[in-house]
Amino acid sequence: MTEPGSPLFDFVKTMAVLSGILLLAWSALRFLLPKLSPGRTAQQNAIEVLARHPLEPRKTLYVVRAGKTKMLIAAAGDHVTFLKEVELEAAETPGADSEKTFAQRLWLLKRNQREDRGA
Repeated sequence: MTEPGSPLFDFVKTMAVLSGILLLAWSALRFLLPKLSPGRTAQQNAIEVLARHPLEPRKTLYVVRAGKTKMLIAAAGDHVTFLKEVELEAAETPGADSEKTFAQRLWLLKRNQREDRGA
């Protein structure tokens, strides 16, 4: 076997200590770092893409929720254009009907727009 003071024992001891230090550093970054930045999770949920509908290559319509408003946005290449802002209704809150298709959401927006004009 290896006895204390031999080069093989020193190498094994050094590798064991180095592995322990690396494991400690990895676990600190993995588990402690996310807990030190609590505001990060709130920022991640501030803006949510509710629906996406591609029109052509590099041209897409998006329904985006930012705070308590829903917006229809068009993206074409390097340009983003704001089209319309619609306030969320109780029946349309995210999670209530999260399985609606883009066509259903767009139909609801058009219906609400017609109702607004008629009122």
